[in-house]
Amino acid sequence: MNRRFENAIFRHPHQGVLLVDAKSCGILRTNDSFAAMVGRSQADLAETVCESLVHPDDLRNGRIELAKLSYGADPPVAISCRYVRPDGSHVWSRTVITRIRGTAETSAMLLIMVEDLTHLRAIEERLSLSTMVSGAVIEGTTKYQERMEELVSERTRDLVSARDEAESASRAKSAFLATVSHELRTPLNAIIGFSSLLLEDPPMEDLAEQHKQLMIIRESGEQLLTLVREILDITSIEAGRLTLQIGPLPLRDVINDQVRFAQADARSRGIDLTVEGCDESIMVLADAQRLGQVVRNLLANAIKFTDAGRVSVRAVVAGDKARIEVEDTGVGIAPERHTELFMPFQRIEESGAALRPGIGLGLAISRRLVEAMGGTIGLESQRGIGSRFWFAVPLAATRTLTLA
Repeated sequence: MNRRFENAIFRHPHQGVLLVDAKSCGILRTNDSFAAMVGRSQADLAETVCESLVHPDDLRNGRIELAKLSYGADPPVAISCRYVRPDGSHVWSRTVITRIRGTAETSAMLLIMVEDLTHLRAIEERLSLSTMVSGAVIEGTTKYQERMEELVSERTRDLVSARDEAESASRAKSAFLATVSHELRTPLNAIIGFSSLLLEDPPMEDLAEQHKQLMIIRESGEQLLTLVREILDITSIEAGRLTLQIGPLPLRDVINDQVRFAQADARSRGIDLTVEGCDESIMVLADAQRLGQVVRNLLANAIKFTDAGRVSVRAVVAGDKARIEVEDTGVGIAPERHTELFMPFQRIEESGAALRPGIGLGLAISRRLVEAMGGTIGLESQRGIGSRFWFAVPLAATRTLTLA
């Protein structure tokens, strides 16, 4: 399960949450709400078998519903059961259980959400007695039952969403590990292979060939460095350790620097790379290094996915922001993929074509950086025609910078 999402669930202030080993039913983790609900400390609950907390009369029904999960029941199962406190009192509950499939590295788990219905049970009993006295209470009981059904449906939807997100995160992790392994091996093989040729005895006499092999070694090293930087960046961002040095910057200088760095790659692929417009007077409030990184990421993607034609960069003032656009005549992207491309580990896959280099972090990092600088990012694209990626950051004249 995604760690950040798991922590958010366990901070629920009004609902008990447990993570249980699917095989042993041992409690792996619980929150303060459940511990308070059953009158035990989290330390007492650690590794406790979940069934030991349930009233004996409710165990059979619970086991039947749990058996359904082992056969892939969908949506999650919901049961009514009583939990027994140390003093012998009961907690009436609505318990919804979701199975989280295991992976090669992890075993299957059960995510259990517990809603304390003890006070509602007491109301229900009073309403039941009152019904014999007054038929008017029937309407209130009906509304109560309808509300209960709404709550159950809402909790079920939440759990289905939680399960889907957890499984999606697990698949993304597996795909990420496989991709990184491949992307590391490719340049490493080039570095090891060509450096071995250069170290042969007797030494190579063809200087042109030697220079070519050294260039391959350098480019492979740069590819590895980019990969490591992207992994470190996304790790820092996810951990909340991103630090920015915000200040006024001349936008054209940043764009020209990144275009100059990208020209060699564009020329090697026969692509015309140009700056179509950027007024030298445009000043933005941003981090110089990170702003350049975003422009560099968009240029690298545009060049990588353009087999022939052009890539152009332009910048214009749009309200209180500067909008930077990188347009290409490349393969284009289907509309349904636009949103997910800014999520980590998402890559463009072309039918019948070899997968292009990359691990799917550049756009995710760019989105986080732009948003951290007070901006927005997006794209316009059509399959087979090309793409226009854009982002907007605040103009320096629109914000007051306070220096410590």
